[in-house]
Amino acid sequence: MKYNAFPTQEVQAIQRSVEHTTAIRKTATDLAARLHTLFEQRHPKSKWDVEIDVSDVDCLKFKTPYGPAQARLQLFIEGAEVNGRYLIERQSTDSYGRPLWQEVWAFQISPHGAITHGDAGECCFEDDQFDEAGKIGYLAMSIVYAIAKTDQR
Repeated sequence: MKYNAFPTQEVQAIQRSVEHTTAIRKTATDLAARLHTLFEQRHPKSKWDVEIDVSDVDCLKFKTPYGPAQARLQLFIEGAEVNGRYLIERQSTDSYGRPLWQEVWAFQISPHGAITHGDAGECCFEDDQFDEAGKIGYLAMSIVYAIAKTDQR
């Protein structure tokens, strides 16, 4: 297999790796805390019955009525910018009955604190401009919906 040289502008993205990955992890930590607070509230607890373990921001663990799930934080360079992506995975089983993690959805975090639903969606909100009752709730519902969605089993 032949490999080509990388464009200089894209390679320069590594110059801000520490700054950007630190900012993404801070946003991820804040977001995880807000999701935990939301899932502990009376209405979500009684309607969705979801528990979230946020002790490891790199891998959030969920207990849901649809089974266990996790959100793994992935850091990567796309084009000339470092980004973060939470990959949502539901625990399933293979044809031999062994547990496996099945990818069901993702959302992205920019180094500037912007949260984007899906891989190619528009920015839904920024970490410092959260609408606690609306946008964080919609993100939480989207995560639970992705875990529950039947066409991915």
